[in-house]
Amino acid sequence: MPSDLQASREARFEQLMQPHWTLLRGYVHRMVGVPVDAEDLVQDIALKALERLESLRDDAAFRGWLMRLATTTCIDHLRRKKRWHPHAQFHYEQRCAEDDELRQQVVDATRDPEFAYDVEEHLAFCFTCVGRSLAPEQAAALMLREVLGLSNREAAHALEVTESVLRHHLSAGRRSMEEAFEGLCSLVSKEGICRQCAGFRSVTREDRRGPQLPVLHDAQDPFQARLDRITAKDFHGGRARILHELMLTTLERLQSERAGS
Repeated sequence: MPSDLQASREARFEQLMQPHWTLLRGYVHRMVGVPVDAEDLVQDIALKALERLESLRDDAAFRGWLMRLATTTCIDHLRRKKRWHPHAQFHYEQRCAEDDELRQQVVDATRDPEFAYDVEEHLAFCFTCVGRSLAPEQAAALMLREVLGLSNREAAHALEVTESVLRHHLSAGRRSMEEAFEGLCSLVSKEGICRQCAGFRSVTREDRRGPQLPVLHDAQDPFQARLDRITAKDFHGGRARILHELMLTTLERLQSERAGS
């Protein structure tokens, strides 16, 4: 391609991408979790978008076109990975209790000068962890529709399915997530075994603890109450980023080991 056409294409790409970097990074990180993998995928998606830009006939359709490309890329990546157990974080806690090095890594993360705890960021982080236990299409449907707030039409387009199939993915994914949190999250159910939210908040310096823990299990729809708390939260770029990056990276390794055994 002649240099002037190349420059023109790159200028068009930069103009179109500029408003959507935050959306793209947030979506990919929520889908994939593991920070190194997520950033690699963001760059891969951006490169694909640049290379295929000539196929986009209407600049006004760029966001939907980009989300479709991002969704396909994330799903392909997750299909190559082992699904996580819904209680992956609880297994992590158990390993920390047995492994001094793992436990010290978590302690060091909470003592980092930049660390501050926000329960809603941690709820968003947990949502991604449990989402890694779902079929990738179900996880994508939940992220697109319930977390990012896309319409059924937009979410179906991103998944390259009909709205009927989208609703099926949403129903199946939501049912699995509700069952997981019923047994896992003590904020969603009084019987939940995981109390990370309370634990991390208690070991955080008082002036960096963020808001009080919410009471979600008394809501008419605890799972929806949880969703309402996380839609605007960006766990991967938030105040507890150092802790969440450590946990996600370690969880990927531990869950791969678990699947192998």
